[in-house]
Amino acid sequence: EVGEVSQPFESELGIEIIRLEEIRQPKQLSYEEAKAYVRKFIANTRANEVLAEWIESKKQEIGFRINEELLRTARMPLPEYMNLRAKPSKVKESKAN
Repeated sequence: EVGEVSQPFESELGIEIIRLEEIRQPKQLSYEEAKAYVRKFIANTRANEVLAEWIESKKQEIGFRINEELLRTARMPLPEYMNLRAKPSKVKESKAN
């Protein structure tokens, strides 16, 4: 339902609450509208393939290798945003007279 608010939940960013603002009906793109998206997707896919091939060739040239045993023992610190946690708010109760 529009306006509905979720229960609080924890994500990698902290405690979150979601409210549904609107519901939009899906729209099928025309050929002309989709063509630009498809072209961009294909170009990006090909660029990523070329980059991966280039990186692999450079690794081969310099004899790059990963020390799997050392990697298994390494402990990487969490990125700073992963350490953020929502702090509970302090709500003062009013005293009835």
